[in-house]
This record gives sequence, C-alpha cells and structure tokens, in this order.
Amino acid sequence: MFSNRSSSRPDVAIVMVIILLAIGATRCGQSPHSTALAPAKDSTTNMSSLSPVGDSLQIPGFSIRLQLSARANAALSSKHETIIVHAWFNGKPKDTTTAEFRESGEKFLCEKKMELDTARTAFVQGALVSKKQVDALANVDIHVLVNVYSGRRVIAENMLDCDIIDAQMSQVNGKMITLSCKLIGESDSLPTPPTPGYTPSGQPPLAPPRVRTK
Repeated sequence: MFSNRSSSRPDVAIVMVIILLAIGATRCGQSPHSTALAPAKDSTTNMSSLSPVGDSLQIPGFSIRLQLSARANAALSSKHETIIVHAWFNGKPKDTTTAEFRESGEKFLCEKKMELDTARTAFVQGALVSKKQVDALANVDIHVLVNVYSGRRVIAENMLDCDIIDAQMSQVNGKMITLSCKLIGESDSLPTPPTPGYTPSGQPPLAPPRVRTK
C-alpha cells in the first residue's frame, strides 16, 4: 500500500500518462464543502463511500504528511522549489475489452495535482467523478496512486526520491498518511514514519503485495 522510495516513475503511471495524452486527462472536480470521510464498512460492494454532490459523486478524502530529510528541505528552500503531490484515481471496469484496460488493467477516472510551496501537508479532498463513470466500474472501491516529486519550476529535473501510495480508497479513506522524501541519491536518514502499512526502503510491501516504484 505504501511502498519504498525510488527515483523512477511507476510503470503503470507511465502507461497511464500515455493513455491520458491520447484520450485527454480529466481533472477531478472540486466540491466547495468537501471533507475527509470515515472508511465505509463495505466499500467494495456498495457506494456508501461515495457522497453525492449535484450530478457527481465525491471520492472520500485523505491527507498526506511529507517528512523530508534535512538536506531535501534545505535544497528546496534555497532554490525556492515547490513540491507536487499528484494523485490518480482509477477503477476496474465492467468492460474489459477496451484498449485502455488492456494497456493498464484499469479505467482512468480523474487526477488531482497539488503544489506545495512551504507547506508539508497535502489534503486530497473534493475529488468528483460522474455517476456514469462509477456505474461503469465492476468495483466501486476506487484505486488511488500518489506520486510526490519536485515542482520543476527552477530545476528541470525531479530532485526528490519519495515514498508512494498505491492502495484502494478503503485503505486510505479519512486517514493521515506519512510519506518520507529525500534527495535523489541521498542515503536513508529518516526514521520509519508511524503509518500503518508503511514499508521502509528495502522491505517488501505489506499490502497489497505489489510495488510500483516511482
């Protein structure tokens, strides 16, 4: 669910980007009164984890606390560089014959990108999807993939090597998740964050048993 750091983007994320360039990325809508919701009792078989907002459905919110190494903090501050927290929301479709499913194994729903200047907490809230999109899913427990990287406003290349989130919404719903970041090439210097399901560098992930490296 929370995997170790790596400097390269996830294979699935790369495939997803290619697909999005072809079909056009859809940014998640923003609800003006969104709040993080408690986990649904059985979000895999019903829609209780999704809240109706007008003609759309709101995906439950969660928060991400970034724990940066001293060197990473200093480098970002001195270069006035920002941090991007990028979330992709996907689902398993009922129709598994599409080219998108054959390429990625999922159906893209929307993405949400947050840019942090000096803040180190991102609130992933207010993501909206259409009811038509949700009706097309075989399982309404939406999959979320989150990558964290530098904003590239000053330095063209990504500076950060961060943990990622690769989980179902029922696993992160309403939670505060701590992700560690360091500079690319920097040795590990941070203690393991007290986050259930977090996997320290070099150890296999706890759940699910798959790792998508960034």
